[in-house]
Amino acid sequence: MEKKITSVSNPKLSLNVLTQEEVLQIHRSTLEVIDEVGVRFPSEKALDVLEAHGAQVDRAKMIARIPGQVLEKYLAMAPPVYTLAARDPELDLPLDGNHSYLGTDGCGVEIIDAFSGERRRTTKADLEDVTRVADYLEAIAFHWVSISAQDKPPQSRGLHELQAVWRKSNKHVQTESIVDPHEMQAAVEMAAALAGGHEALRRRPLLSIMQCTLSPLGHDGGSLEAGNPGHGWSCGVSHDASRLDRTPHQAVSLRRLSRSILRLPVFSSPSFHSSESEMMRVALAPSTIL
Repeated sequence: MEKKITSVSNPKLSLNVLTQEEVLQIHRSTLEVIDEVGVRFPSEKALDVLEAHGAQVDRAKMIARIPGQVLEKYLAMAPPVYTLAARDPELDLPLDGNHSYLGTDGCGVEIIDAFSGERRRTTKADLEDVTRVADYLEAIAFHWVSISAQDKPPQSRGLHELQAVWRKSNKHVQTESIVDPHEMQAAVEMAAALAGGHEALRRRPLLSIMQCTLSPLGHDGGSLEAGNPGHGWSCGVSHDASRLDRTPHQAVSLRRLSRSILRLPVFSSPSFHSSESEMMRVALAPSTIL
């Protein structure tokens, strides 16, 4: 692939429809709505976090009313700039307010076969093919899982999809299809093995998750559960698999998937092969999620 990402930066044309005072008025009105009406968070973990930090929580309706001063406090604490890391540092994506990027969309479940013309369900092999094309295009800066690996078991499908993308591209990956905490924990272990460990992954996040908002004033529950580091785990800790309420079939599926991770043929450097070996060690260790 070309080691280059095309982004929109330093635009020559600027269109300002609203004055700065009108923007502030919208902001103040937004804070008022979130405080008085609230936002639905269909996740007990998310509600626990919000309540602990000053929100008024209605558990029956799963609505959190967040005071404006609380929102302002935590908005001020958020980093103004951060980077979505790629496995190849030359493909990192700085989110600095000056760069806009294009990525693949997802997660389609049918495809028109390019060779037979047949309309059929998508497969993991199809995803690898689409990823290879997206990896070559410098206009595509990062990957969502563009199409679904419908030929893989639902309980581990999201991990198969991440593997397919990582096999064919070194660009940043953002999942929108993993909506289960256990599957996300396995995905974090996979990413940590590729990054060179949990601390390396914290410094250079190769994987991110997209949080969907729903109208009116709500969030998607699955991605909230998967993206919230509650549930007794965090990115830097190994966990006892016996504590997880996964079925034997799910556990076997994840172990089989993690064994196949050894076949990632992207880098040829010794350090990359070392990370593959580490992923296998992590995957097979009894003290970890996989």
